[in-house]
Amino acid sequence: MRTIETKAYTFSELSEQAKQKAIESHYEINLHECWHESITEEPTEVLKYFKNPIIYFSGFWRQGDGAMFVYDGITEALKNEAINSLKLPEWKKAILKAGYMYAKGKHVGRYSHEKSCGHYLDFEPDNGQQYYKNIERLYEECFLAIENFIIEKYEHLCKDLYRSLESLYNELTSGEAIIEAIEANGYEFTEDGQQI
Repeated sequence: MRTIETKAYTFSELSEQAKQKAIESHYEINLHECWHESITEEPTEVLKYFKNPIIYFSGFWRQGDGAMFVYDGITEALKNEAINSLKLPEWKKAILKAGYMYAKGKHVGRYSHEKSCGHYLDFEPDNGQQYYKNIERLYEECFLAIENFIIEKYEHLCKDLYRSLESLYNELTSGEAIIEAIEANGYEFTEDGQQI
């Protein structure tokens, strides 16, 4: 057995070149397993429109990267926004709002981005309206426009979610954040910037 003595340096005592090496070797210091939870656990904007979302996302550098979520239902807020977007008289909108609407989104394919969700929409008159042919026709005529509105809202939210995740990732992997974590943990280094 032998003992080797070496000088220990704090980050601020290192040369610029050694500091850069220390930063590069600690690139993922802030990327613990749950780094994204502040965004993915309570996605406020998503929950405003979609029920029971489960978020999936992948990196920030390859084709196919992105963020998406599966869901089981939509909120009244989204239903009303979709119906209000139609160019119809208010009395027709009121008929549509009285109807039953259910939507579900599930993951399709191997990627995780706004286009990797299969949407299912069920929209029909309520029990008191269903026997009127004119009302059924109204629902049929509006179905596609409402479905498109929901999908556009979904895709917009996925893009916002991805941008938020990417921004947080960039913040956590910035030189300033890495240095802050190194100093907070009191790491020591050899003269060339290798952690002891």
